[in-house]
Amino acid sequence: MGLLDRYLLRHFLLAYFVCLLCLIAMYVVIDAFTRIDDFLESAAGGSVFGVIGLYYGTRLPWLFQRLGSVLLLLATLFTLIWLEARNELVALRAAGISTLRIAQPVILANVFFLALGIVNREWVQPPLGPYLQIPASELNRQRGQRVQGCYDENGVHLEGRVAYPERQMIQFANITLPSPVTGRLVHIESKEMFYHPHEDPEQHGWVLMGVAVPPLADDLPNLRRIAPDAYFLRSRVTFERLTRNPEWYRYLSTLDLAQALQEEGRFPHRNEALALFHRRLTQPIIDFFMLMICLRLVAGSLDRNAYLKFALCMGIYISLQVLDFLIDHMTRQEALDPFLAAWLPLFLLGPPAFAMLFPMTPPKTAEDEDEEDGAPLGQSLQDLYGDVDEDQASAPVDRPPLNAPTGRNVVSTSVG
Repeated sequence: MGLLDRYLLRHFLLAYFVCLLCLIAMYVVIDAFTRIDDFLESAAGGSVFGVIGLYYGTRLPWLFQRLGSVLLLLATLFTLIWLEARNELVALRAAGISTLRIAQPVILANVFFLALGIVNREWVQPPLGPYLQIPASELNRQRGQRVQGCYDENGVHLEGRVAYPERQMIQFANITLPSPVTGRLVHIESKEMFYHPHEDPEQHGWVLMGVAVPPLADDLPNLRRIAPDAYFLRSRVTFERLTRNPEWYRYLSTLDLAQALQEEGRFPHRNEALALFHRRLTQPIIDFFMLMICLRLVAGSLDRNAYLKFALCMGIYISLQVLDFLIDHMTRQEALDPFLAAWLPLFLLGPPAFAMLFPMTPPKTAEDEDEEDGAPLGQSLQDLYGDVDEDQASAPVDRPPLNAPTGRNVVSTSVG
């Protein structure tokens, strides 16, 4: 690594971490003021700052993931525009260093941080998924949390009112057995429902206590009576699945997301989860193409205003964010195929990025080669001094002899 590489990397890392700290500080301050009532409710007489630290401390990997592309863009722009403002970019270009060689350490730093974002998404963020799904008003686990409800593998729908993670219990549960299983719809209301995990699939399920209105039959498929007002429901639905956030799939790794899509045939926002799975593959490429286009705009031409180039790059980033918002909305409304929703931004950004990174040059003609080789000497002199007569060109030039004394020597001799 040369002196130029270390110089550019130092400024890139400085701009990157300054932007990272500023954006995280802005997010925490603004978001904390909007959720201050929820934090006070979750503290319940305890330390409010401890609750705030726990809430935002577990969200740092998520914030790093969400801010990854804009941080790389800002760091790249600040580094190159700073060089141009100090006329260092012009000096490097005048010294014969190509734009690609100047931007090489910046490109490598972008690739490194893109890879670091993938590592963060696949290995750091998934273990924190259960904490990321807890709203600010439910940080106090003793007060319970909301139940989202879901379907199991047999089409049985389970839901409830309040869940207590420490006891693995759900209060005021409602279970609906579908007609293909029982021949008719069967609704069961239970005051308390306890999760009973077991290695044997026949023993894995839920214990229903305090069943107000028992089913018409004592034994139904996947439902066994164990007491006058208690039943055992055989189901593969876990407590985490029943109480997870509606956007739980966003915090899974790519392998876990693929496994969940394969095992769970029915759950809300399935189209969005499919689009997210394909987007995990295309997002690093889209970010890299966007960064290369902006790098070409900034370092490619030196005759444009630096503020104009910064505005153009930010306009490209905002356009991509608007496109992502529209695609997500269309996917949520099932108006766009999940596969096309993930690959459409790459199809739109790929051709312009390729055209800017590898511009096409017309084939060279014989006249172009002659111009590159240089014009004849007589033609060059004629271009410099204009038309010269043949007599003037052949006339000798009066030059003083080499040993002739200069004016200073003549004066000193005469004085002596």
